[in-house]
Parts: sequence; structure tokens; C-alpha cells
Amino acid sequence: MSYVDPHAWEALSGELADALFHLCWLFVGGLIAMGACWYGGLAAMQAYVEWQRAGPPERRHQRRDRPAREAKRGIREIEAYLGARATQPPDPKSWPH
Repeated sequence: MSYVDPHAWEALSGELADALFHLCWLFVGGLIAMGACWYGGLAAMQAYVEWQRAGPPERRHQRRDRPAREAKRGIREIEAYLGARATQPPDPKSWPH
């Protein structure tokens, strides 16, 4: 005598098919989300690179040019100061030993 319901195998196969169907949809949804993030990030990176290249020159180069200009001006001032105070260097033989 068997205690197994003959319709149990049909119910089990139906539940397994539903679970497999659900997992497939999760996989497809994950692929869609991954693709959207990938291409969205790629488009954002391309837009950022284009913005950097085509940005206003004063905004792109202002930070680098200002210190360079100040450094050049400072070097010119130092050279002018040293040129005005230029004297003959002391004779090394006159230094105390």
C-alpha cells in the first residue's frame, strides 16, 4: 500500500518550474540592470571627458597658470635684487682655516 499522492509529483514539478522561471527572470532583470549601469557610467564618463576638453580655458588653466605667473615674477624680483647687490665674492684664501 502506498501513501504517496499520485498528484504530488505533478505539484512538485510545477513548483520547481515556477522557481526556475522566477530565477530566470531575476537573471534577466540583473543583466538589464547591469547593462543600464554600465552604459550609463560609460556615457557619463564620455560626457565628463568632453566637458574637460571643451571647458572654458580660463577655468581649465587658471589654477595652474596663476602659480606659474607668480613664480616667474618672484624669480625676476629675486634676480633683480641680487643683481643690484652684486659684489665680488670674497677670496677663499682669506677665509679662516
